[in-house]
Amino acid sequence: MTAPSVLDDRFPVLCPHCGQAVRARRDWTGRDVQCAHCGGVLRVPEAPPDGRPVEGLRPLAARRERFNFACPRCDSLLESHTGMSGQSGRCPTCNVRLIIPFLDRSHGRVDAAPVLDTDAQDPTPLHAYAASGARAPRIQRLPDGACEIECPRCAARAEITANACGRCGLPFTLEGMATGGPPAGATAGTGALVLGILALPASVLFVPGLCAVALGLLALFQWRRPGVHVRALIGLGLGLLSLPLGWLLLR
Repeated sequence: MTAPSVLDDRFPVLCPHCGQAVRARRDWTGRDVQCAHCGGVLRVPEAPPDGRPVEGLRPLAARRERFNFACPRCDSLLESHTGMSGQSGRCPTCNVRLIIPFLDRSHGRVDAAPVLDTDAQDPTPLHAYAASGARAPRIQRLPDGACEIECPRCAARAEITANACGRCGLPFTLEGMATGGPPAGATAGTGALVLGILALPASVLFVPGLCAVALGLLALFQWRRPGVHVRALIGLGLGLLSLPLGWLLLR
């Protein structure tokens, strides 16, 4: 009687993640192995007596590895894990339906995500708070078909390509978070308060008081946050108080 060959010792197992067949050894029954096609982890079942392909089992505690992939429509950087590969999902930025791709653990490569939606839509900007519900910047369509971004903080309108709100400085995109600083009104309230305090002992110079008044007015018109309003009003009041005080000291 001849000993079984190496090929006879293996049987095909269908990966539960991607459906591709992998060849497993009979003595691997009950062990967790990695699919050579998608990198997913599967548990080898009992070998069938007739040699037909058998469905692989999902491990009880599969090691899930997180990875990033790009949305095929708007190029937003999305995050998933290997336990969700092959399932459908939606991009939080442009709302397109897609299939979460598979991660090749051996090479660290991620396949392109297939798109499920067939209707073509223009991608929206990559919002810094795209998944934040009511905090996310809103896209408003104008009667002529053009689109604008409405800031969720101050309700100001900006161009669709804007990275941040021009009034309050709230970032709309990841680029706005990385490079965009607050506008002049963001620090004007603090500047008005500091100059207003300095304007009282230096009231005869008039310049600190005038600057405090100017910065206070700027903050009131450009920055609609309560804390900034308080600082702007105090600085504005101190600046106005220093002007007649300086005039009296010079008399």
